[in-house]
Amino acid sequence: QAEDGIRDHCVTGVQTCALPILIVVGLLAKLLRAPSLPGTYPLELDVLLYGGQRLLHGQWLYQGLVTGSQPLAQILFAPSAWSGSIQAHRLLILALNLWGGVLVGRILRRGSRLGLIQLPAGSSLPWLGGALFVTLSQIFPEGSAGLLHHFVNLFLVAALERATALADACRAGRPLPRPLQLQSPLWRQLALIGLLLMLACSCLLQVAPPLVMVIALLLVRARRWPRLKIGRAHV
Repeated sequence: QAEDGIRDHCVTGVQTCALPILIVVGLLAKLLRAPSLPGTYPLELDVLLYGGQRLLHGQWLYQGLVTGSQPLAQILFAPSAWSGSIQAHRLLILALNLWGGVLVGRILRRGSRLGLIQLPAGSSLPWLGGALFVTLSQIFPEGSAGLLHHFVNLFLVAALERATALADACRAGRPLPRPLQLQSPLWRQLALIGLLLMLACSCLLQVAPPLVMVIALLLVRARRWPRLKIGRAHV
C-alpha cells in the first residue's frame, strides 16, 4: 500500500508538471503559426501599436494624436511598437498571461490557507487554476491578438495576489503597525494594491464601476469580520 501511495503521488506530480508545459508548448505553436498580415487581427491592435510608436517619437496622446484609447495604453504598447513585430507582441502577451497564471496559483493556495476554499494538502488545483487562466486568456475571441484586457486582467490578478498575501500575513499573527505609521509595510502593501487597481481602471474605464461595487461590498462585509489588533489600536 505504501508503494502504491508513492507511485500515485509520483504520477500525480508528473501530470501536474507536464500539463503546464504542454499548455505553453501548444500556445506557442498556435501563436507562431497564426497569421500576422494586416486584416488577420483586430484593427484596434493597429491603433494601439500606432499610439505606442508615436510615443517612441515623443508624441503623447492628445498632443495632436487621438486614438480613442487611454494614455496608459501608449506606455504599455510602446515595447511592442519598438519591436516592430506582431509575433513579438503576441509572445509578450503570452508571457504576461503566464505571469498572471502563476499569480492565480498563489491566490488559490493562499485562499486555502485562509479558509476561503477547501483544498487537500498537496492539491494540484492551484496550478490547474493558473493553467486555466492562461488558456482562457489566449483562446477567448481576440485573445491571441493581445489587446488591453490582457493588461487589465494582470493588474487585477496582481492586486488580488497582494491582498491575499496581506491577509495571510494577518492570519499568521505577524505584528502590524499602528494606523498612522504611513511608512509601515502594511500601508505600502495597501498603496500597491490601490496602484494596481488604478492602473486597471486607467486601461479600461469600464472596469471602474464593477470594481467600485465590489470594494463597497467588501467594506460592508468587513464590519462582520473579527477586529485586527494593530499595535495598541484595533481596526
